[in-house]
Amino acid sequence: MATLQFVLGSASFDHQQVMLDRLAAQYQQAPNDTYLYLVPNHVKFTTEVAVLKGLKKRLKQTGNYAQANVAVLSFSRLGWFLCKDDPDYQKPLLSNVGMAMVVAKIIRELKAESPDLLKMFRGESERQGFATAVTKQLVELQNANIQPADLAPDQETGIIKRALASQAGGGRASQSTVFTDKMTVLYEIYRRFEAAVTTHVTAPDRSAMLLNHLEAADLSTTHVYLDRFAGEFSAQEQLIVDALIQRAADTTVSLILDRDYRGRELPSQNNLYYRSAKQYQDLLNLATQQVGVDVLDPIVLNQPNQRRVSDALVGVEEWMEADARFALPDRLPAPTDQVGFFTAPTRVAELNRVATKIRQLVATGQYRYRDFLVVTRHLDGYQTMLEPIFSRHQIPVFNDNQRPMATSPLATFTAALFKVLKDYYQEADVMELLKTGLLVPETPEELQQEGRAKRNPNTFMTAVYRTENYCLKFGKGGGRGLTSGRGDWKENNQKAMRSSAKTPRLTGSKITSKTNWPRPWPTYKRPLPGGS
Repeated sequence: MATLQFVLGSASFDHQQVMLDRLAAQYQQAPNDTYLYLVPNHVKFTTEVAVLKGLKKRLKQTGNYAQANVAVLSFSRLGWFLCKDDPDYQKPLLSNVGMAMVVAKIIRELKAESPDLLKMFRGESERQGFATAVTKQLVELQNANIQPADLAPDQETGIIKRALASQAGGGRASQSTVFTDKMTVLYEIYRRFEAAVTTHVTAPDRSAMLLNHLEAADLSTTHVYLDRFAGEFSAQEQLIVDALIQRAADTTVSLILDRDYRGRELPSQNNLYYRSAKQYQDLLNLATQQVGVDVLDPIVLNQPNQRRVSDALVGVEEWMEADARFALPDRLPAPTDQVGFFTAPTRVAELNRVATKIRQLVATGQYRYRDFLVVTRHLDGYQTMLEPIFSRHQIPVFNDNQRPMATSPLATFTAALFKVLKDYYQEADVMELLKTGLLVPETPEELQQEGRAKRNPNTFMTAVYRTENYCLKFGKGGGRGLTSGRGDWKENNQKAMRSSAKTPRLTGSKITSKTNWPRPWPTYKRPLPGGS
C-alpha cells in the first residue's frame, strides 16, 4: 500500500534535515530502490549538493561520494530522466520565441482569410506585443490542461457554454456576445497552433508525456520526496504529483505551514500560509479519496532545537506573519544588532548601501565575500545593476540567475568541436569554438620572454577577434584558407595574429580529400584557467 506523509513547519525550521533523516533510514533498509527528491528548478543544484553531503554524513561514508539510486530533480528534469528514450520526447523543443513566431503567423493568416473574426481585436492585433500576449495565454491554457476542444463554441459541455450559462444566471447576459467573440478567436488560434507544431513539442507537451509514463510505469520500488514547493502546483504538476502519490511506494511532502490544518478551515487569503494550507488540504483530499493510499500522521516541527536560523530571524518571521494579517506580532522582538532595516530612494542607492556594508564587514577580517548572500524577491529589476555596482566596490559576485544550458560555453564548445570536422573547418565554426574560451594554445616562448602573456591575460582572445575580422574582410573561410597557395598564414595576417600562438605553415598543394588536409590551426593542449 502506498503511503503519504507530510513534514510541516514554518520557514525557520529545518525541513531538509528531517527529509534527509527519513531518506537515509529508508536507503539503509532498501539500498537498491529508487529515490526521487523533487525540488523547484532554481534550487536543484544546491539541493543536490546538500542531499549528497547529508547522505554521506548519515551513512558514515568517507572520500568522494556519489549515488546512483538517489536523484535530485525538478519536474522538467524528471521528464527527461524517465522519458528520454521516448521518440516523441526527443522532438525539438519549441521555445517561447518560436511559439510567438507561430502565433504571429496564424494571426496574419486569420487577418487575410477571415478579417471579421478579429473584429474584437482589430486595434490590439496591430500593436507590437499582441502575439506575445496571446502566446502567454496559450501556455497558461496548456499548463491548465485545457485542450482546444474544451474551448469550442459549439461544445455543449465546453468552457464557453458553461461560462455563458453562469453569466446569464448572474444577470450579465449583455456581456455574452463580447465574451463569445473573444473566446472564438482564442479557440481558432489555439486550434491552428496545435496543428502547426506537430513536428515539435512544447514544455506542457513534455509534462503530458511524463504523466502518461508515470501512469504506465511500475513505481512500487520508488520513494518520492517533494521539498521547497512554496506555492500551489499548476494543473499539470498537480496531476503528476497525484500519479506519484498513487503509484509510488511512499511519498513525503514538505510544506511551509504554521500548524496542521487537518479538519480545520483554511486561513484567510491574506494569511502568509494560505496557499500552502490550501495545497495541504488538496493533497489530503486526493489521498483520502484514492484506494490503496494510507495517510500517515504528519511530522510537525515545533521545537526550538529544530530551527535553522537565529532568534533574531525568528522575530523577523513572526513580524512578517503578523504584517500579512495587518496586525502586530504577539511578542515584539528584542533589540538586536543581528538584523537591520533601512530604506533607499532607488535600487542603485540600495545596492550601493549593501555593497558598502559588505566591504566594511570584510575589512574587519572576520568575514569572507563567500559568507554573504544577497537575496531579492524579484531579481529582474536588479539584473543590470548588480555586477557594475559590485565591481565598482571591488566585490567579486556570482549571479545565480537561471541560464539555458544550450547557450553555456561547454555546450557551445562541444557542438562547435564536431561542426568544425563535419563542415570542413568553416570560419564561423572555428571562431565559435575558440570564442568559448575553453581551448587555448600554449603560450609561445617569445611572448613569455617579452612578458606580454603575463601582463595581458586576454592576449589570445584579442588575437581571435582580430583574426575573425581579417577573415570576414578578405573572405577567408573553409577551403579558401587552406588552398590559397604557398604562403605563411602568420606572415599574411601578421597584424591580426600579432599576439597569437604560432601557426603552422600551409603548403600550396591542392587538397583532394579530407584525409590529407593539413592542420589549419594551432595544437591546443590545455584549458583556459578558470574555464568551466
